[in-house]
Amino acid sequence: FRAALCGTVAFVPEPLVHYGTAGVSRHKRQGYGHWYFHGDRIRYLRWDLEFHRSYRRDLDRVPVADAAEQAAAIAACDRFIREAEFTIALSEMTHRQRLAALPGAARASLAQRSPFYLQLAVKYLLDRPFIRYLDWKTGMAPPEAGTPLAT
Repeated sequence: FRAALCGTVAFVPEPLVHYGTAGVSRHKRQGYGHWYFHGDRIRYLRWDLEFHRSYRRDLDRVPVADAAEQAAAIAACDRFIREAEFTIALSEMTHRQRLAALPGAARASLAQRSPFYLQLAVKYLLDRPFIRYLDWKTGMAPPEAGTPLAT
């Protein structure tokens, strides 16, 4: 439907037999906190980011009857894209880089009038204690040291 709206419909006669999501539904043995910071949450966030980027491009191409509604949708997409890019960048940074990113996060929070950037930067800076907190909160304790799962 989206392709028809944008005028770029294509037909692929071969079946997509090798399509997959690379083990998304596979059970994870690490604690919840580890996957919150470094696992599935970031993977899903990348997919959502690409969807919102595509949706944002389509909002520029396809005319909408209500200009106020279109402006609100564009603002919401732009906000999600900024926050997702920031979150993904934090997840890929080293601890030292996260510390260096704090002033930029504070500036972004002030500019957007939202505590999101600064709160997330601090949370990722304190990721080890926060991972332990999430594991405790969800009852998913990390593997014991010295076991095969801990390595």
